[in-house]
Amino acid sequence: MRISFLRLLPLLLMLCAARLCAEIRAMWILPWSMTSAAQVDGYIAQALRSNQTDLLVEVRYRADALYRPNRVPNQYFNPEPRSYILPNNSFDPLDYTLKAAHRHNLRVHAWVVVFNATPLVADLIAKNYIYRYHNDWITHDRMGKKMNSNAQFGNFIDPGIPEVHDYLLNVFSDLILGYPDLDGLHLDYIRYPNNDLGFHPISENRYKEYNKTNIPITWNQWRIRQVSEFVEKTYIRAKELNPDLIVSAAVFANYSDAVNLYAQEWKDWLDRGIVDQIYPMAYHLDIRQFESQLKLMESMGYKDRIVVGVRAWDTNGGSLLPKEGDPAGSYSIFDVANRIAIIRRMRFSGIALFSYDGLVKGDAFNQLSGLTFGEKTIAALSLLPEDTLLKQDLGQGYLRYAADLAINRSHNQYQINLHIPIEGNWFWEVRSSLEGVVYTRNRYYLKGRNLDYWNGITESGDRLPEGNYLICIYREQDLFEYIIPVHFDGLRNVYE
Repeated sequence: MRISFLRLLPLLLMLCAARLCAEIRAMWILPWSMTSAAQVDGYIAQALRSNQTDLLVEVRYRADALYRPNRVPNQYFNPEPRSYILPNNSFDPLDYTLKAAHRHNLRVHAWVVVFNATPLVADLIAKNYIYRYHNDWITHDRMGKKMNSNAQFGNFIDPGIPEVHDYLLNVFSDLILGYPDLDGLHLDYIRYPNNDLGFHPISENRYKEYNKTNIPITWNQWRIRQVSEFVEKTYIRAKELNPDLIVSAAVFANYSDAVNLYAQEWKDWLDRGIVDQIYPMAYHLDIRQFESQLKLMESMGYKDRIVVGVRAWDTNGGSLLPKEGDPAGSYSIFDVANRIAIIRRMRFSGIALFSYDGLVKGDAFNQLSGLTFGEKTIAALSLLPEDTLLKQDLGQGYLRYAADLAINRSHNQYQINLHIPIEGNWFWEVRSSLEGVVYTRNRYYLKGRNLDYWNGITESGDRLPEGNYLICIYREQDLFEYIIPVHFDGLRNVYE
């Protein structure tokens, strides 16, 4: 007996929605977006509109607090002051976020900057707690000079100083105890500033003493030990205080750079189980570099514990919505959506967007949500068995849906209006009768109308000549493709 697809649909959608809920969908919230209840309400509303699951809220920016230190009596004294970013009132962004987010089943992680201790602005540095009271902890360069704040993103305190570890553990312990409803502690700047800094005399002397009584190690191995030991101490302390707390870390996606430049040996952290999750910051503009980094991560065998950080900001500080007149190759929400599709295809644990602040400009976040974070029940259709994707049993035979498109010229780029039969990861190729495939794009599209842009540059780096072509639309798992004849008008030169 044939079982009707429509009769099975509610059960299938329910099962698929549950599976989709397991995907971590996180967004980083910068401190300037959490200075009032209205701002917090804004990012929680956006998280709900885009079906997010996790909020990473930056509550320790540069040795300051966007929460209330010493909120409950405990043995871990926390001397850090209220952040200069917050207004001079009693508003507690972390407390408000926790209460508001948990009403909607959103997880909240306290995002803390670890070894980067001061801002860049001179007036703010002079008032900074670490700079005023623990200036001797600031790391040194190879010549023995204290680092200049402009060398990186502010002054770093040296991971090779034991007192630094003790101090930070107290701060984080107080934070965890003060907010027992926290879902996670998210470590950032858990590294050295670079391999030309980190030569604090205390750390150098400890290194020499270590090598006298142990099998000698290299200087970089020593640096790695300092960072990894702190990660381990933090993990142990966090689990002692709150066994359910998720301990995670934002790390460099380029693993070689992470280890050799920044002493951030994050695969070892996964191997030893001293973090629950890793958030590699895969922000490279070159999609080939992005994919290469993900393939290396995939080979490590920890996809279920890796949440991939995706670049979600405009380099010039504007909106990520594509605009007429944008330079060829400009990064937009379509590039963000493409990266998300790749992450999903490779079955990593989830996606983290950096950042909410970069996406809300010009309504880009809502547009991206339509591309990638639609309603769970609709998105779940992409997980149904293959034969149900392209046809539905209506009792009177099969009703089929086909892909279609239209092309418009917009100054120096083509506007591609795609009609997609089923939400999912699709390819479209431009084929020439003489040269074969001249261009391929792979992106995640919603069912129905989708808008895309192409600058007309082919795989060879040349501009597509005006003429007649075929566009082929297909998915990797399908045994067929849609072939549509099209005409491309010539584009103007970008510099005209």
